[in-house]
Amino acid sequence: MSVEFRPIPGFPGYQVGSDGSIRSCRVPKSGVLRETWKVLKPAPDPQTGYRRVSLRRDGKTIRKYVHSVVLETFTVPRPPGMECCHNDGDRSNNRLENLRWDTASANQTDRVEHGTSNRGSRQGQSRLTEEEIPEIFALRREIPNVTMEDLAIYFGVSKSAIANVLYGYTWGWLTTKLGLLPTS
Repeated sequence: MSVEFRPIPGFPGYQVGSDGSIRSCRVPKSGVLRETWKVLKPAPDPQTGYRRVSLRRDGKTIRKYVHSVVLETFTVPRPPGMECCHNDGDRSNNRLENLRWDTASANQTDRVEHGTSNRGSRQGQSRLTEEEIPEIFALRREIPNVTMEDLAIYFGVSKSAIANVLYGYTWGWLTTKLGLLPTS
């Protein structure tokens, strides 16, 4: 498969390939353009994991996400209210055929389907795991007179955390998937 390179709009001396590669013919810091091209090495953003690259323009360094550069160069500038979506869920796969502009809602649906969503135990503040949720419902059904306070002590969480699970305020995506009905 051949790679098509196009100039990156607004950044003279830089090109992006349809395979997500970025190259430059700029001499570092001087801004002088040479005839040979050097492939740049995008680094993952420490907070998001998306690949980004540093481009220079007018003496300033500007960091850009590779996926956005690919789409903006090969399709259209980011439409209002749209996000760049990776069709396969792999943040490092910035090939043109793997990217599209879509809504935030569609992007979140993709994350759920790809298993990259920050929900459940992947959510930073969660103290419960996916394995413990059905166990909470099972203990509630199987042990007569077990209280939410008893369950909270057993699982090392607050009584309100247990109540939120049992009433379907949290973990609803999992309780629905497993066919667990919230306690009335």
